[in-house]
Amino acid sequence: REERSAPVLVAVSIEADGQSSTPRNLMCFQLTDESDPFFLYTLRISEEEFQAVKIDQSILVDFAEFPPRFLELLRSCLPNDDAETPSFAVSLVAGAISTSLQIVETNQFKNLTHLRLDMRAGNDAAVKRYLAGELAKTKFERDGLKNTLDQHTTESRTAHDTAEGTVAAARRHEA
Repeated sequence: REERSAPVLVAVSIEADGQSSTPRNLMCFQLTDESDPFFLYTLRISEEEFQAVKIDQSILVDFAEFPPRFLELLRSCLPNDDAETPSFAVSLVAGAISTSLQIVETNQFKNLTHLRLDMRAGNDAAVKRYLAGELAKTKFERDGLKNTLDQHTTESRTAHDTAEGTVAAARRHEA
């Protein structure tokens, strides 16, 4: 078993299921690693599937309330300003059949799993969609930065031209 520690970006959203004939919401989880563009794990849970997870794991919150509570639980895994080690830990556990995201509380008696979500490794199509989305975001940011740079360049040229005009007028006035 290989253990590795790396910062992972976690995105959680509730989206409309565009592939279903009946309107329904999906809770979408995405795990990515900025240093590894091919690291992608996802999970999409419908409200009905969430009810099964809720019963199986004794979750006390409903579908709509789950994402903020999930993020709150993740934050409890982060080290705080005190030197104390957090009692919660999050890990991505790869098994022979599946990979699960687990949030575990460690106390003096045992490790207690608070949440386990079975994630799916991104296949080629999912990784391509993810990378295409990241590329589109990067291009959008680049275009915004280019527009800002162009605006500052124009303002600088205008200020420079105005300053040169003022200096030239002052020289003419002195002569």
